[in-house]
Amino acid sequence: LFLKGEVEKAQALVEKLLAETHPNDEGKCYVCVLELLSRIYAQEGNIEKAIIYTQKGLDENKELKDRIDLYEKMAGFYQRQKKYILAFNYKDSVIQTKDSLAKRINNQLFETNKVKLDIQEYQNELKLSKQKQKGERIIFILIGVFVLIVFYAVYRGLKNRIIKQRQEKELAENRKLLS
Repeated sequence: LFLKGEVEKAQALVEKLLAETHPNDEGKCYVCVLELLSRIYAQEGNIEKAIIYTQKGLDENKELKDRIDLYEKMAGFYQRQKKYILAFNYKDSVIQTKDSLAKRINNQLFETNKVKLDIQEYQNELKLSKQKQKGERIIFILIGVFVLIVFYAVYRGLKNRIIKQRQEKELAENRKLLS
């Protein structure tokens, strides 16, 4: 109704809605109702009432993005009333709130990137650990192969020595028999 230009009907409906809603009602937008009433009164030229409802919206709303819009409205209302000091104060509030919002966003981005970095470091450590394990396995296999080769060489050497000793013993016996 407000957007269609039927301001009086919209005002009556929104004031009725305001009476039915409370700041703590879930699912109902108390601040939205206050903001709409503020817009209605501003369009009618009743800046004092627009300021009252915008201030109530500021009192109830803790979201920084919404507070920026409400501070902008308050600055505009006071500027229309030629109360420039109050308008500048609310413009300052806009800047401070934007700075707070930017700081909060930057902190969240920092924390997100910190978590991403921690994950990346963990993945890199895991990758290095797997490569180290692979290298250790290869070394273990090579040592095992080397031990087997040494064992085989010792075995063959002993076997050959035993065979040679038997042959020498048989030769010695055969020489005794022949002599």
